[in-house]
Amino acid sequence: MDGVEEKHQTALEYLAMGFSVIPVKPGSKEPLVPWMEYQERYPTAEELDTWMEAWPQCNLGIITGRISGISVIDVDGEKGRDSIRGIVLPPTRVVKTPRGYHYYYQYNEGMRTVAGQLDGVDIRSDGGFVVAPPSSVNDLPYHVVRDNDIASFDPPRELIERRGAVTAEVAQRDDLPSMPRWIAQALQNGAPDGERNQTATKLVGYLHNRGIAPDIISGILRDFAARCSPPMDAAELDRTIESVTRYQTRAVETIISETARMEEVGDEIRFLWDSVGVKITVFRFKTTSDEIKAKTRVEVHQPGVPSIDNRMTLNWSSSQTRNGLAKSLGSRVDIDWSSILDQVHNSLWDKQGELEEVSYIKDHVRKRDNKYLLHPLVMDKLPTIIYGDGGVGKSLIALSLMIALETGENIAELKPRVVKRGLYLDYESGPETHGERMMLLAKSMGLDPDYLYCRHVRASAPLIDLVPQLKRIIDEEDIDFMVVDSAVPASGGDAMKHDGPELLYRGLFELDVSSLIIAHVTKDHARGKGESGIYGSAFWNNFSRNSWEVKQEREAGSSGIELGFYNTKNNYDRLQLPFGFRVNFGEDTIDIDPFALSESNTLSRGLPLKMRIVNTIEQSPDGRMSVAEIASELEMSDDKQIRTRLKEMLSSGQVVLMQDNGKNYYGKRSHIE
Repeated sequence: MDGVEEKHQTALEYLAMGFSVIPVKPGSKEPLVPWMEYQERYPTAEELDTWMEAWPQCNLGIITGRISGISVIDVDGEKGRDSIRGIVLPPTRVVKTPRGYHYYYQYNEGMRTVAGQLDGVDIRSDGGFVVAPPSSVNDLPYHVVRDNDIASFDPPRELIERRGAVTAEVAQRDDLPSMPRWIAQALQNGAPDGERNQTATKLVGYLHNRGIAPDIISGILRDFAARCSPPMDAAELDRTIESVTRYQTRAVETIISETARMEEVGDEIRFLWDSVGVKITVFRFKTTSDEIKAKTRVEVHQPGVPSIDNRMTLNWSSSQTRNGLAKSLGSRVDIDWSSILDQVHNSLWDKQGELEEVSYIKDHVRKRDNKYLLHPLVMDKLPTIIYGDGGVGKSLIALSLMIALETGENIAELKPRVVKRGLYLDYESGPETHGERMMLLAKSMGLDPDYLYCRHVRASAPLIDLVPQLKRIIDEEDIDFMVVDSAVPASGGDAMKHDGPELLYRGLFELDVSSLIIAHVTKDHARGKGESGIYGSAFWNNFSRNSWEVKQEREAGSSGIELGFYNTKNNYDRLQLPFGFRVNFGEDTIDIDPFALSESNTLSRGLPLKMRIVNTIEQSPDGRMSVAEIASELEMSDDKQIRTRLKEMLSSGQVVLMQDNGKNYYGKRSHIE
């Protein structure tokens, strides 16, 4: 059954369950048909067939309230979860939405359709509808996470009391400009005969063009209609809402005299002109002595005007660029755009030389129980980068670390300190590749893959541009650890330029989660030539704080590989000792076991010289060697470093000096004893 057939079948099943179903615009929450009549009657199966044929990719909506026998609590994001934390919600049917959850309960006439009943909590009942599975908005799906029978619910006062007035909640929405006085008066007092329709039209236009859904508008204006003199008929109000939300007109030119209200959130600066519904957001600045470039978003939401949401990279210092943008925007909404854009430019220019407020360094110390989530590779709330030639197994190791943190199980001898949820941000492949690997790793670890919930998301834009979306995912999925595979596409820049690693690390620090970044080396470095380090670039090394190089040894025809891990930089701890893994690829398992680097001629070269000296002496036939013999075995033409280390090792008691026929030999103390 393909997606279209599945959606059609689901719509018929909803109808059989007693739900009044309507088609909704694909990827949206906007009904495709006048829907008020379906509060009073069910659509027929023939109507559903017609809709599905006309809009095969449509979303599905369910009318809430008496007709469908349901009242739905819409919990949105962290604010919503915080608001209902003290409310006991009986087990019932629950749908995961792009930003939160829908809790379906049997219809309760005390629950009214309202926005902001609590912070981040809306109610959908009479006069409302909800988008339903298998729909999606912004490519994020709706799906059932708890398929229980729909329970009855006696809601507490917090979910039914008016909280003063619904209008007050509307006025306090973050995405609304401050409420004009005429709106508050109209909502509180209604309108006299002869002005009801005109006032209702203005109210609907104002609310609709500020992102309020039609069903919420209906709930908000029910009281307005009742307060009109004489009261406005509910059907007449519904016709007005349908008409205004379906058609829009062009605004009259507005001259801008007010100064923008500014908000700074992270690296974003937001300029807001509340009276005309204009918002300009700028971020990711690149400034020189005569140029200011920044990512820019221009939004306009006005009554009766098609909304604008333009995104671009803009050179704010260019008057020609600003004039061109003003002309383009002015063709759509008649506002004094030149004044608006000049205000933004002047503010950005002034901010170039601003310093942040002085603070005490001691106030910025991170409170940590431990530096590591999984020693020594995953640090707490900090990024680690592992780099090496392509095909050495970096992605496999990253996935195994995610499984270890998800389950608390060891990987070889590495033990997670805590259990954390992970997200794999993937620029390189897809979930199928990792899914197969996860099955094989899980089997070797004795885990049931059905209970592994490692998250995966495919990405193509630079990480810095995805920060708002990633913050939402991190919040909704309770993510504490993220793999970034791999560094260059995530940075969105040239590997050899400074802005790539700078923007990647800035984005990671904004996300404030532990992270593991996968990176590569140049082909010349992989062959033992050329610049060393990450991509052979000094910039990656400079921005890195905890770096591990991964090297591989593999024999032709072997079913396994040996990996060496070498800590090349650590700004938060001493450099950690190298360690190794042996990865064995079986028919239905992937086993990762500890591996002693001293067993490999190739990988042992990355060990500290003292360790190599000890290993060389231990492997000698009689447990002792001269300086010349050690240098020869280690393939070092200059023995000065060896003599220096041996002197230090003598002082610490790691080795002892022996003489035989006037010749000096060095051996391990344990061998002599």
